[in-house]
Amino acid sequence: MTTRTTSPRDRFVAIFLKGGADGLSMCIPYREKAYRRLRPTTALPSPDHGGSIDLDGTFALPRALAALEPLFRDGRLAIVPACGLPIADRSHFNAQAVLDAGTGATSELATGWIARHLASTPPQEEGSIRALSMNAFVPRSLRGADRVAAMPSPECRASLQRLAESPPLRRVLESLYRGDPSWSAARDAMEALIAIDPKTLPGVPTEPESTARREWRLALERTGHVACARPDIDVLTVELDTWDTHVQQGAIGGALETKLRTLGDGLAELVALTDPLPRPTTIAVFTEFGRRVAENGNGGTDHGRGGVAMFIGRGIAGGRVIHRWPGLRPRALEDGRDVRITIDLRDLLAEVLEKRLGNPAAQQAFPEHDLEVLGLTRS
Repeated sequence: MTTRTTSPRDRFVAIFLKGGADGLSMCIPYREKAYRRLRPTTALPSPDHGGSIDLDGTFALPRALAALEPLFRDGRLAIVPACGLPIADRSHFNAQAVLDAGTGATSELATGWIARHLASTPPQEEGSIRALSMNAFVPRSLRGADRVAAMPSPECRASLQRLAESPPLRRVLESLYRGDPSWSAARDAMEALIAIDPKTLPGVPTEPESTARREWRLALERTGHVACARPDIDVLTVELDTWDTHVQQGAIGGALETKLRTLGDGLAELVALTDPLPRPTTIAVFTEFGRRVAENGNGGTDHGRGGVAMFIGRGIAGGRVIHRWPGLRPRALEDGRDVRITIDLRDLLAEVLEKRLGNPAAQQAFPEHDLEVLGLTRS
């Protein structure tokens, strides 16, 4: 029998935009003259022309993310530009590894930052699965964690079901792995995945759209349905890739706008599904780095530095663009070309861990960084 806790700790949904999402297109510094001068074909319209949504007189939300405007207006969405990790590396592989480890540079840490968070907090229910990846793999941010699993494909799920329904086969596996803690964790994860009724999960959208968009919509919608079905799971992770917009990024009607609309609509649906639940949900959206300020010769943008993060939830002190905006003047740019990072992503994530997820030892998740509280969450 599992023991249900009475902890008010939020559930955490971590959404990683892999490939380096363009922060200047997600939180538009529309007052900056350099923004349009350096992006003649990829700059998004200002609110003055109805092409974007004014947030605070300095920044605007693209129309593609219009589904998030109500969350911002009612104080549940905070947007943080010029945000990231202070590493001078524009390699996807290295930046993603550092982000998953939760460090500020190449590190010897073998565990992921979410795994370290889970190790320093009790489960919502004893014996329950702790974290579930909505992708078909366990991300590196969960490396080293106990009782984690990845959402299986329908074929894999059918195999798990057959295993669960075959007592002889289970007895053989129990005898082979008796005393091995990995078997116990695998068994618990298998039972948890089988317990999620496939009838409650959305199927693949039937309308014509790109494979990536179908996968994103499905992952975000399933995240909401799993949250409804399994209130005991503490962490849900989602990785959405293909944000590397080197070519034909576009502006209105461009490729990036399509991605942003899928993201915005999916996040709004996720909030609609989880908001009525007794257990609050806090959502973090982040990327490994932003894009270069100036567009390139292919109508796209190359790897840059400062990106953007978004935090959504009833416990987020939202309705604000939280920033120490460095500006886009030549002397303000890093290496003369990139948005300078002025807010460390780890400070924001650590505040969520401590204030919303009830982790009194959030420093353990980011042991190589002196944390700063930025007032992201409600007291």
